[in-house]
Amino acid sequence: MKKLLILGASGLVGRALVEQCRHDFDVYGTYFSSSVNLPEHKQFYLDLELETLLHILQSVQPDIVVSGLQGDYRKQLALHKALAEFLQHSATPLYFISTTNVFDGDLTRHHIESDTPISKSDYGKFKIACEKMLQESLQERCCIVRIPGI
Repeated sequence: MKKLLILGASGLVGRALVEQCRHDFDVYGTYFSSSVNLPEHKQFYLDLELETLLHILQSVQPDIVVSGLQGDYRKQLALHKALAEFLQHSATPLYFISTTNVFDGDLTRHHIESDTPISKSDYGKFKIACEKMLQESLQERCCIVRIPGI
């Protein structure tokens, strides 16, 4: 069974993924403020510190990573850079949970995935920066999942 690591497993999207994937994958997850519905040895406290992330990645050696992290934008960007560097030396794909806020700079029409992101909000700009960096680093092993606000 493939090992799935969900970064941000205690969030709304992360919790849903844990429940949906728990029968088909060996699921591991991270949390910040509240634990996850996983066995204790499969959940890790993550405070957006690089050393903590690297320890988790080395311990789990995931086959698939999903990132739905929240928190300080600068720390998240640094964490995702370290994640990309770690994953560059493996075949592990990354699914990055992004947002439709990457299009909040043009609300005159509906957008499709092939549209160039343009954002006015700090949140949208941060997500665009993460998307770009991850796609450049991991290329086809990075899948961007843009969800609307929940």
